[in-house]
Amino acid sequence: MSATEDETGQEDKPMGNERYQRIGELKQDEWILGAPLEIEKGALLYDTLSRQMILQLRLRNVSRRTIRAAQIAIARLDAQGNSIADQADQAMMYQDLNSEPGSLFGDGKPILLGTAPTRQVKVRVQKAVFGDGSRWESEDSSEVSPGTPLLAELWPKEALEQFDREITDKPHFQNAASHKYLPVMEAAYWVCACAFPNPGSWDSCGRCGLQRDWLFQTADPARLTEKQQAHQTEQTRLTEERKQREAAERQKRLQEEAELREREAREQAERLALRTRRLQAVKKYGILSALAITIAVVGFLALTRWIPVYRYNEAVRQLDAGNNGEAAVRFRALNDFLDSRNLAQEASYRHALQLRGEGAYEEAAKLFKELETYKDSAVNVQETNYLQAAALLNERKYQAAADQFEQLGNYKDSPAKTVEVRYLRAEELFTSGDYLNAYPLYDKLGGHKDSSNKSRIARYEAGVILLGEKKYPEAVAVLGSITGYPRSQQKLEEALVPYVQGLLKEGKLAVARESLNKLKTISPAVQALQTETAYRLGGELETAGKIKEARDEYLLAGTFQDSPAKVNELTYALAQSLEQSGDLEGALAEYRFRSAYKDSAAKYQNLSFTLAKQYEATGDLVKAAEYYWNAGTGNPEAKEKANTLYLKIARDFDEKEDYAKASQYYSLGGEADLARKIRKYGDAIKAFQAGNKEDCYDLLYEVVGYDKTYSYKDLVPFRDAISYFVYCAAEMKSEEYKLPPEQTDYFTFYDESMYYLLQHVEEHADFKDMAKFLEDDFFTWSRIVGRWSSGSNYFKLYFEKDGDPRITYNLPFYTGKYFKILGDVMKFGSDSAGWKNVYRMTLVGENTLKVYSYKADKTYTLYRD
Repeated sequence: MSATEDETGQEDKPMGNERYQRIGELKQDEWILGAPLEIEKGALLYDTLSRQMILQLRLRNVSRRTIRAAQIAIARLDAQGNSIADQADQAMMYQDLNSEPGSLFGDGKPILLGTAPTRQVKVRVQKAVFGDGSRWESEDSSEVSPGTPLLAELWPKEALEQFDREITDKPHFQNAASHKYLPVMEAAYWVCACAFPNPGSWDSCGRCGLQRDWLFQTADPARLTEKQQAHQTEQTRLTEERKQREAAERQKRLQEEAELREREAREQAERLALRTRRLQAVKKYGILSALAITIAVVGFLALTRWIPVYRYNEAVRQLDAGNNGEAAVRFRALNDFLDSRNLAQEASYRHALQLRGEGAYEEAAKLFKELETYKDSAVNVQETNYLQAAALLNERKYQAAADQFEQLGNYKDSPAKTVEVRYLRAEELFTSGDYLNAYPLYDKLGGHKDSSNKSRIARYEAGVILLGEKKYPEAVAVLGSITGYPRSQQKLEEALVPYVQGLLKEGKLAVARESLNKLKTISPAVQALQTETAYRLGGELETAGKIKEARDEYLLAGTFQDSPAKVNELTYALAQSLEQSGDLEGALAEYRFRSAYKDSAAKYQNLSFTLAKQYEATGDLVKAAEYYWNAGTGNPEAKEKANTLYLKIARDFDEKEDYAKASQYYSLGGEADLARKIRKYGDAIKAFQAGNKEDCYDLLYEVVGYDKTYSYKDLVPFRDAISYFVYCAAEMKSEEYKLPPEQTDYFTFYDESMYYLLQHVEEHADFKDMAKFLEDDFFTWSRIVGRWSSGSNYFKLYFEKDGDPRITYNLPFYTGKYFKILGDVMKFGSDSAGWKNVYRMTLVGENTLKVYSYKADKTYTLYRD
């Protein structure tokens, strides 16, 4: 399994902090056939605070078993993919796992790679320990690099759509988008549609679980195309039915709207009739008043009655003539005269409709807003603004139209219209070559149509223009924000090199470093700038007395000038400083980092021994054992102490019945065989307590040595494992023991091992209930073994060394070559000559045996000798 730097990269920061800079993504392109793990995701990061490289991995269990521990090896490489000098592969052990098949782990455990200038890594799975105690190692496994082509490059569109549909419809496999590669069957392995290579013996994919036979049977483009065409025909039929339903609903809606308009027309006619009656009443009132009062009063009434009547009539004529705006003004001037206030609203409402029809949307909307609750004025405000936005769209005033649609909120299809119009505006800018203003608009569209791709193109083109104008800082900012677009990294480098060169001349080293980190691929020119920047930063920090920070920068500078010597010198000085300050663990790490320099190795061992004694004194035996072990190279006393402590820790866990932990520490203490037995024993006890006797038996099979002798007589004692093993064996075989006598030749069940099992079944103190497997009325070998006699009469049953049963007797009998027992009857004879009943035996208590002789027709009472 290998993983290399992914040139596309991603912008997310998995550790959620600006402290960490992403160097590259990990992309798996090699697999070890049958490996129980694969890299689901990974990233190489740079910690700007500690100046260390950090590897984050998320691993997937692709086996069919639970993984309890795993070990990987990490090769640290430079930008060209070459091994870094003095940097051996780093091992990483994941312990105390409970990783079920298909589960993920590891992403919460960053891997520190030190301060070496690592730019790529290769990861290889070395070992795995499964829940049943079995192991997998990669020593004899072969690597493959399938390079499976995309289905989209080979299959017609119809076949692809049907393939996606069939995978999506398959239970538990909803992510059809990930199954986009051509399934391939090779001699030793097969490649799933998710691109994962599986050993030929696996019948389902380790990554996604897709069944191999189903996959290769389904992946037939001709058949898939045929099924897709049938599906399309069915969809066309369903679409036609839907259209017919919608047409019927639309017709019904039109009919309802016509009825509504007819009702409104009747109401309008009734209002006009009422107004006419009112006018007639006003005229009549005026005439009667003129006849009834004096000339002076008539003059007064002309001022107070006839003038409003006149103005009212004039307003009505304006309304009837369609001069709605003028009518509204006149009716409002009459205040509460008759129904002037109501007619003023009606006139304003008609005027607003008239203005909207003439395209004066702003004035119309203003009038509708002033009318507030009159009729449907509130709705008409939104409708008017909507029509205005549509008009702006028709005039290709995209920015104004988009703003108007956005202000409408969720009215009708305004949200969709907002997105579409902004897209058109971005397209307009893109087409005109205004890429700098185009890509921010594309970014706001949330992936609408091809906006994501257009954004990358616009960014790229904008960056190229800025680069041509030698505006390097701006070009770096734009090009550095692009992910997954061809040649963007190349152009970014073209802008970065002169930009960073200028920063270095100005002494702006920190800005130069930040800018260089934008690149996901490192060319020799960029690497040269990186090393120079790191070296100069190291010099500044060393002058300032910041030893660790300076050392880390010299590390990043690689072999530039005297950087290696500086790293050794400063690391040693840092270790001494930490040791003097009492930070022994920090000092230990630094001495180990450059163990070949001066007396670092000796100091590492001495400090490890000192720390081990400190931890032992405080009772932290785990830490103490670990440090004794570190000090053990060339120090037999330390190594012996480590083993002693590991075994003590193991026994403590053993007493607590934490057999998994006990097994782990027995192994560290050098007791590999005991560790293996303890783990199996602990798992067996759990299985027994859960009622799973068969698993208990299987787990103890090797622990008690039955796998070597296949004899219950020769089981190897290990705690009370024999008791559990025998009990489970008896229970698993109990149905055979209990078969009715008339159906079972009981003798055939008793070879050497089964006899021993029954003979010793009650010797195991923990399992006194073993006798439940023996029927009370069942005459068994174990109950009559031995010699029985009375006077000169006797009967004896015993077993030879080879396990064969033998009998001697002097009671009357029929001649026969062989004997056997069915129930409580002993028969003599053979299968070819036939069998005769010879004796019937009945136990009375434990020590009295009554034997009936069929030949003598007599019962003899014998006693156990």
